[in-house]
Amino acid sequence: MKTDDFDYYLPEELIAQTPIKERDHSRLLVLDKNTGEITHERFDHIINYLNKGDVLVINNTKVIPARIIGTKEETGAVIEVLMLKDLGSDEWECLCKPAKRVKEGTIIKFSDDLKVECTKVLDDGIRHFKFVYDGILLEILDRLGEMPLPPYIHEKLEDKNRYQTVYAKEEGSAAAPTAGLHFTKELLEKIKEKGIDIEEVTLHVGLGTFRPVQVEDVTKHKMHSEFYMMSKETAENLNKAKKEGRRIIAVGTTSTRTLETIMNLYGEFKACSGWTEIFIYPGFEFNIEFQTKNGNSKYLNGNVFETLEIKNKELFDKLLILYTKKMYEFIMSSNLKNIDYVYYEGNKTYIIDFILSSIWNNVTDLDLQNPIEYLQNRINFLNDPLYDKELDYKIAKNIECLYNSDIAYSIKINNPVLETPYSFCPYIIRDEDNKEVFALPKIYYGISNNECYIYSVKNDKNQNDNSYSKKINRVLYKVNKNVEDEYEPDNIKDVSPSALMSISIFIKLLKDNNITKINVVDYMPIRYKAKEKAIMKKVGKLKGKVSFDEFNKIIDENLKEQERIQNNMTDKLIRNFRRIEYQLGDVRIVSYPKDIDSMMHLKIDGEPILSDNILNVIYNDSEKEYKK
Repeated sequence: MKTDDFDYYLPEELIAQTPIKERDHSRLLVLDKNTGEITHERFDHIINYLNKGDVLVINNTKVIPARIIGTKEETGAVIEVLMLKDLGSDEWECLCKPAKRVKEGTIIKFSDDLKVECTKVLDDGIRHFKFVYDGILLEILDRLGEMPLPPYIHEKLEDKNRYQTVYAKEEGSAAAPTAGLHFTKELLEKIKEKGIDIEEVTLHVGLGTFRPVQVEDVTKHKMHSEFYMMSKETAENLNKAKKEGRRIIAVGTTSTRTLETIMNLYGEFKACSGWTEIFIYPGFEFNIEFQTKNGNSKYLNGNVFETLEIKNKELFDKLLILYTKKMYEFIMSSNLKNIDYVYYEGNKTYIIDFILSSIWNNVTDLDLQNPIEYLQNRINFLNDPLYDKELDYKIAKNIECLYNSDIAYSIKINNPVLETPYSFCPYIIRDEDNKEVFALPKIYYGISNNECYIYSVKNDKNQNDNSYSKKINRVLYKVNKNVEDEYEPDNIKDVSPSALMSISIFIKLLKDNNITKINVVDYMPIRYKAKEKAIMKKVGKLKGKVSFDEFNKIIDENLKEQERIQNNMTDKLIRNFRRIEYQLGDVRIVSYPKDIDSMMHLKIDGEPILSDNILNVIYNDSEKEYKK
């Protein structure tokens, strides 16, 4: 695809140099995509092409007067600076002209209260500047700066507001989202009155608007990254509209790019922010929908299988291949030969088949909605930064209330069919020969993008059946003493003290490794292997001895029982973290399941403030020992 494919003759006299008096009286070109018919209308007639139930998505970015002209402090040479991207701490990425006169250390003065120093030199006229000013920067820019009009506009803009949309509010753009300039407040009200929803996104327009395509092949053009943002409310409303089959109409390329970036990343609309370099050219497929859904596929009890909806199949395939490769390496390097109760003897084909068939064994509702993000997390889990730490690492000594025992932990490799490749295994020990050991519940977790995902907290049955363990249990149950039941109906007293201890030790490990975000899995709808094992253990012997209908009825009853068990496990897990928030002053619940998504989200911050004696001892007395 060549740039000359897009050549067309545009007489210069047809390029408007000044804005029309009434915004919505500009011309509107309408293409009927079914017939190919082209008609010329006035912009305010756009309401005739919008239907009740449609969702109009606008970009609420606001242009700052980002074009400022100053002089070099050394020579007095005139330098034009166009502010493109806020890098934080009063540092900006800028386009300057003439760029060859600006080196690292160059100081440019714009007024008595504003100057900049070049801190970094990049290609194509891009420079990083440290802004030094007296007062409020935006107020200074409003006084000194000019609106950075496109290069084909030669007339001076008399009214700065005419280069802003009427709904502009989020300051940060170097240029206006021009498609939205033609809307008036009155027209937007009429659109709302017709039953059309209006949703806002933010994309700060940057260098991409001013930078021409300099390559012959359009597909090799690289877009300059631009900041985007979508709110929770907008994401929810757009997902609802899409689910209901209503039209989502993006105003201009900036809104379109924001929507497509988020859909490509998450497979749905999501409250998020980030940087996009997406460049949409002919051939781009909008919101690819590849579904495995099959309405005829049924489980034994008559339920339809859980299905995946994949928005970007190309990316999905790449991640699936990468995960398979990494999991194969994990299995082989970990000597996990006996997987899924079949000895594969290193047969690569069998192991890959196993990996592909087991990857969806333990997924959440959220994972099913975001299979691409799920695969990425699974890949990241295999690169667990905590697994590199020394195993069997003691983190506390001589805890008197626990019979002068030590607290220790190990991080162990899990069977690949489980939720995570690693588990955190804390324990209390009083004897170096491991004669007196109290195993605390294991925590099945994963680390992805410096966030911790906790899937379950499990106790191994019959592991603590000894006199020492009974003593420890008696002490641990004092943790629940004097806990106020102020969180009814959650009943935060009804939690396992040993689980609390495991979680509190694990939180300390996370905190000391600068991991401050925790995501607790709410509910796993599948757990095929666990359910299958539990059910077949109960009813497997009945197969062939009862009728097919009776057998299916028994299967159905046992499935419901497994669902009940899973629900109880989920409730207990969530309740543990309710209690942890109550118990530890440095753990804060940010949101509950169904607030944002199907997970509970927590934040670790501040210093631990503990209201319980045992945990106090653990945290206070272990600090020095843990640092060793």
